[in-house]
Amino acid sequence: MNHDAEQHSPPPARNLSVFGSRREIIILTVVLTTVAAFRYWLLSLRGPFIDYDETYYLILARNIFSGKGITLNGLPHATYSPFFPFMTGLAAWILNDYIVASRWISAVSSAMLLLPVYAIAHRITNSRTAWFSIALLATVPQLNSLLPTHSRHDLFYMGTEPLYLLLLFGALAVCLTALDDHGFGKPAAAGILFGLAYLTRPEAAVAAVVCAAAFWMLTIIKPSGLRATLRTAVMGLSALAVLLPSNLHLRDISGRWVLFTRSFPAEMKETALDVIRFDRWDRDMIVRYSLDRTGTAMFIDQWGIEPGRKSPPEAGFNIPVRCRASRLTESFPLYLYHVFVVVVPPVLWLFSVPGLLEILRIKSGRHKLSLTILPILGTSVVIFLSGFPMPRYQMILIPAAAVCAASGIRTVFRFLTKTCSGHRSSLVCWIAPKEIPFVALLVLVFIGISLQRAVPFLREPTRQRLLDENVQMVASAALDRKYGRMISEYLPPGATLMTWNPRFAWYADRPWRVMPIDAFFGDWDRVFRYAATRKKTNRIDFMALNVYGSPRGFREFDVPVELVDLRSLRPGPPYNSRYRVESAGTRGDIAFYSVTSEIEFPEEAGR
Repeated sequence: MNHDAEQHSPPPARNLSVFGSRREIIILTVVLTTVAAFRYWLLSLRGPFIDYDETYYLILARNIFSGKGITLNGLPHATYSPFFPFMTGLAAWILNDYIVASRWISAVSSAMLLLPVYAIAHRITNSRTAWFSIALLATVPQLNSLLPTHSRHDLFYMGTEPLYLLLLFGALAVCLTALDDHGFGKPAAAGILFGLAYLTRPEAAVAAVVCAAAFWMLTIIKPSGLRATLRTAVMGLSALAVLLPSNLHLRDISGRWVLFTRSFPAEMKETALDVIRFDRWDRDMIVRYSLDRTGTAMFIDQWGIEPGRKSPPEAGFNIPVRCRASRLTESFPLYLYHVFVVVVPPVLWLFSVPGLLEILRIKSGRHKLSLTILPILGTSVVIFLSGFPMPRYQMILIPAAAVCAASGIRTVFRFLTKTCSGHRSSLVCWIAPKEIPFVALLVLVFIGISLQRAVPFLREPTRQRLLDENVQMVASAALDRKYGRMISEYLPPGATLMTWNPRFAWYADRPWRVMPIDAFFGDWDRVFRYAATRKKTNRIDFMALNVYGSPRGFREFDVPVELVDLRSLRPGPPYNSRYRVESAGTRGDIAFYSVTSEIEFPEEAGR
């Protein structure tokens, strides 16, 4: 059998549709259903645990579908992308549960990712390589790392990533198929998918620009440069049409036409590297949750855009945070470690190199790589240059590595088959025809790693197991749900809740307001002053404190939760008031406090 011919010849005409065989469709359907069910099962082992970022997306979804619009912390929001919360709210309307809806979207999206990856691998190489690609992708432990882990380095799931990967690779796959015709439908479809991917995670813009440029250059001579330009323009206009509602929202809150208003000051990039290298979450929290110098607004725009505020003023940090303009030299080794060890399993890189070289050998392979792999690599590099070294931002490399590794496995075993000639009794000759068992072995190893991570969450909690910090996270989340629901019994409907832990507000089913970091340093005057001035634009009625990292200054009662009534606070000149906290007794596991002003506001004194 001529293996080179199999690798280099174009696929049969019936396979140009990629999924043309009924048998292929049936097998793919079974694989997709199995992967979706497996990943949802892993997510269900999280129980009531929802990560902070997940909670923010859930709150956004609830606000969107309750008529409050794209708001967080009671203010118009522009940092967290809107498409995932929109899809979560839409699914929750059907399933009647936001958390279940969010998990199903992630599970189904991560399973559906196999389709565009299969299509890309099929068109770049051949059918068998495509099957190998999705076998590796379906079982790679990093995409099955869905359980909570104390080490944020290993936490790949944050809600948006599965949907983002599906939309991005779907757009790349459609672009690849658009090379086969001269119509405008497929470029328009690719533009729509790029636009939705951008509304899920903004770094999709990098892949979209690189892919559009490559598409224009590859099609400019067939059949004409004008038609290629028009097709590329249709792709871009379709993406912009999808972005238009978001653009209108951003123009409304920023006063200008912008694609995105995600604003992170230099301090955020400084602390991001400290978090990953030294586990210094305190630095990040100080920046992220700090009030500005005036004490009347949060420092960064992550929590909402203040009316009339164009950019965040200088922060008033309680602890100094170093900041340098560039830390690329320090972060580059970390970037390499994440890419080649943490995010993509080294065994995939081992085969990706020969696979990539094999694809580059033929002209059509180079063209197809420029539409698929090149945009992904470009996005990875831009994310690194942006200064955010979290491993999950590099998850886009996993599907690309799976395709190249599948090609590499075929290339290596084909080389072994050639080497076997004349050495029939050698070990090489015994291994050479066993590429399918080898892939099956890799799949079993990957599944075993995923199940091994799940084992601690399948057992009943014991005192010894609760010493495991990962299991402890699920146990503490269960208490958050318990106390959140208890709080909801005491709060009036619609009352807002300011808390460090957004899960409290979520499970209490009350609007959430972010608590400034000043509370953790015992500067309650500053916190109460902030709450009082927020009355005009961002009503705050109660403040909930919990035992997990409880701020200083309370704990008069030996109870897990403190609930502070802030309704008596009134807006006034920010630096003319002092506040007194008074106990209002306990009820079950909740201690109640009231807050009053020690001096009158100036306008009251003059009456």
